[in-house]
Amino acid sequence: MDPIIARDFSFSRDFRSIDWGATLKHNLLRAVCAGMVWAGIGLFTGPPHFVDPPLLLPLIFPLGFLCVLLPLGLICAFLAKFIPFIGLLSVVIAILVVVGDPIVCILSLIVPGLVPMHKPGFFMFSLIIWLLKTEEGMDVPIADQRAGNR
Repeated sequence: MDPIIARDFSFSRDFRSIDWGATLKHNLLRAVCAGMVWAGIGLFTGPPHFVDPPLLLPLIFPLGFLCVLLPLGLICAFLAKFIPFIGLLSVVIAILVVVGDPIVCILSLIVPGLVPMHKPGFFMFSLIIWLLKTEEGMDVPIADQRAGNR
């Protein structure tokens, strides 16, 4: 039976338990897969393209995720505590990455060693998926509640 997390993720409390390499690898894999989805959409929708040619999106999207989407999503999630409507922008930013989750889920079934998470969800509505170390050595996903998982 898979481990179930019955508590919210707290960065300060769970900081020592985070498997940083697996967390980075999993989130970048989600970004690459999201780039593949957006490239496919870009190929079928026709001009104008944000990136020309759209086949470069799987390479560019992870960099955009790290440099733009992640900081913007975290800032919006923080500001949502004070301005409720900003929380919707945080959710939209998270959805830009969530579209890659079905491909990650399928990859985990085909090539389990490629995906660091044991059983990723088909849609994990969170900007960041935190993977924690456990005693058994299995990574446990924790969705960041502040980054669009409301």
